[in-house]
Amino acid sequence: MKLFRAIKLILTLRCEESSRLVSEALDRDLSFSERWAVRLHLMICASCLRLKHQLDLIRVAAGKTADSDPPLTHRLS
Repeated sequence: MKLFRAIKLILTLRCEESSRLVSEALDRDLSFSERWAVRLHLMICASCLRLKHQLDLIRVAAGKTADSDPPLTHRLS
């Protein structure tokens, strides 16, 4: 039954679900079937791939800002 659900997810993943999983992947490890479903979807969907690249860019930019700026409380005092 688990295998059937995994195959169904991989074959029927829609943009709404894909974008949710791309976003969730920033906070948690996706399951094997979720990872493969997203990977295959990104191969055929330019919009979702663009969203993934944008989220990656935001994450990198936020990480660089967090590393280079002092905490807000120190800047205000």
